[in-house]
Amino acid sequence: MSSTRCARCWATRRSSACAAVRNARYAERLALGITALDGIETVLASLHGRVQMGVVTSSNAEHFEIIHRTTGLLRY
Repeated sequence: MSSTRCARCWATRRSSACAAVRNARYAERLALGITALDGIETVLASLHGRVQMGVVTSSNAEHFEIIHRTTGLLRY
């Protein structure tokens, strides 16, 4: 769907179709690879087992999985 067509979707209240297109495009971009911040693995490793940690995100589950598939950070 082109950006012009997507703009029309929003204008005609077909936002769920546009959201699906947006989510698919974002997933494609994420699949190209994500680089974790420099030093973050060292920080997480030093805290692992000493501090209770968790992830708070507004990402949908698919995007979260794509983001973390290659980082290896979820083991912490």
